[in-house]
Amino acid sequence: FSGWHFFDLTFLAMPGPAEAAPLVSGSNAPASTPSGCAPGNKSIIAGVAVVVLLIAGGAIALRIVLPGLHHGKGPSPTAAPTPVPPGPGPSGLLKFAVSECTVSGGCQSQTAALTIDQNYRWYHDPNDSKTCKCTDDPAQCSQCVLDSPDKETYLDKYDVSVSSDLLSLTLGFKTGGSRLYLLDKTHKGYQALQLLGKEFTFTIDSSTLPCGMNGALYLVEMRADGSGGFGPTFGTGYCDAQCPTFPKTISGQANTNATPQCCNEFDFWEANRAATVMTTHPCQKADGSDVEGIHVCVGEECKAGNASVCDKNGCGLNPYANGDTDFYGNWSTVTGVDSSKPFSVTTQFITEGSELSEIRRFYMQDGKKINYPDTTVGGTTFDSMTDKYCTAKGATFDGKGELAIMGRSLQRGMVLALSLWNDPAGGMVWMDGAPPWTQKGHRIGPCGQMDESQSKDEGMQVVYSNIKFGEIGSTI
Repeated sequence: FSGWHFFDLTFLAMPGPAEAAPLVSGSNAPASTPSGCAPGNKSIIAGVAVVVLLIAGGAIALRIVLPGLHHGKGPSPTAAPTPVPPGPGPSGLLKFAVSECTVSGGCQSQTAALTIDQNYRWYHDPNDSKTCKCTDDPAQCSQCVLDSPDKETYLDKYDVSVSSDLLSLTLGFKTGGSRLYLLDKTHKGYQALQLLGKEFTFTIDSSTLPCGMNGALYLVEMRADGSGGFGPTFGTGYCDAQCPTFPKTISGQANTNATPQCCNEFDFWEANRAATVMTTHPCQKADGSDVEGIHVCVGEECKAGNASVCDKNGCGLNPYANGDTDFYGNWSTVTGVDSSKPFSVTTQFITEGSELSEIRRFYMQDGKKINYPDTTVGGTTFDSMTDKYCTAKGATFDGKGELAIMGRSLQRGMVLALSLWNDPAGGMVWMDGAPPWTQKGHRIGPCGQMDESQSKDEGMQVVYSNIKFGEIGSTI
């Protein structure tokens, strides 16, 4: 704060104990985020006088906060100090159950939590409840805070809800989508999933998502502490392989310079009811060393191409693009996964020695196991993702070794993100349609140029449930 400070009194009492419509004719970027500036941090106040008055049967503590005093090294004139959320309030979290599994011991449920990304939260001055706006100087937002939505606000403002048994997360699109992150069972830090040599399973219902929508469940190598500042409970610290510049805060300071945040990314699932793709997006520095955590790219390494620090296009496993046009979908001739009803998705990260060598995928629907289909790419048949497959697809990341880099990130630990989004400018043709950069007549999905995401259909939603991870062969 600047100017007057508030007196804080604390009294301690001593005694006393729809059914989806079928696909119509033949249509990673982050979710669009509310505008607003990045929060700064509150000033550190250390001048505190405590007078304790003992009275019969109890005690009263009076804490007087003095203005203008700080402890230790103070912030520089242009730096934003560390924020402290105002007063008691809702946690801003949604409890959510996940399970960790072993072959011998089965699956053990744990009550974790979900939090929505900081960019979706109201960023305001608690003194006058006005939305904060800052331009060039992070200090302009030094007094600003992010809100902590309660369960009702998650539903009303973000169209987000968790089932009463804590096993299912529903993301609707009435308010334009959302992105949430998984916290660990302490609810204080993001859960860093170490999945090299393990498997991950979830159940998905994308039956109401038309062409142009994207329900995405994926991993990013965010820091477990949310890169400081407001911290994980406020959804800070986001990064991905597209090197986003939109986070409101970075390490507790307003991101007025649109600083890019690059990190390794693995997309388990990007899909609607017409198409689906699994994609690796590894990152590596120019000197050949791994990008561990977040990297701030500069110049050419921020752009797509061989000089990029991250493989922005990635190596994708898309059955439709690989020639099996009826493996996944909601039409009558589907031979594999029927997207008109729920099914489970299992991804296995198989190692050779200490390195990731293969990523296998299979599904379960109506009690039946459905393997990823054999598809021919460049004259070779594949039923999983390997470096040979990525080379055949032309996704070599300039020969750096797609899977090995991805595997090291999986070993270090990655944070789970769950989102629902669309792209009004470009649609989802890179996933479900006919992108202009592909050969004439070649389709990546059945949607062509169709984008139904901007319809008035308020029933568009994705449901993620029964998330499990652990030893290979333990989650099904």
